[in-house]
Amino acid sequence: MFSSLLILFLLPYAKINLKYSSKYNIIFQFLFWLFIADVLLLMWLGAKPPEAPYVNMGQFLTCFYFFYFVIVLVGLTNIC
Repeated sequence: MFSSLLILFLLPYAKINLKYSSKYNIIFQFLFWLFIADVLLLMWLGAKPPEAPYVNMGQFLTCFYFFYFVIVLVGLTNIC
């Protein structure tokens, strides 16, 4: 439960290469807007009862939430 907040606190200490902007990188832009939709869907799912389709969607969207921070922001920005 606290890992979603902990990853936000650890983000400033990650080595993110700010030399290249994501302004012209279409893949980063697409993943960013997908992340925004993910956060909105997770907020909507938080208000739903814990039933079968909502739990499965929540688990998948939570995996993408952590995928975005660990792989996309930290991993792919160090490659550029």
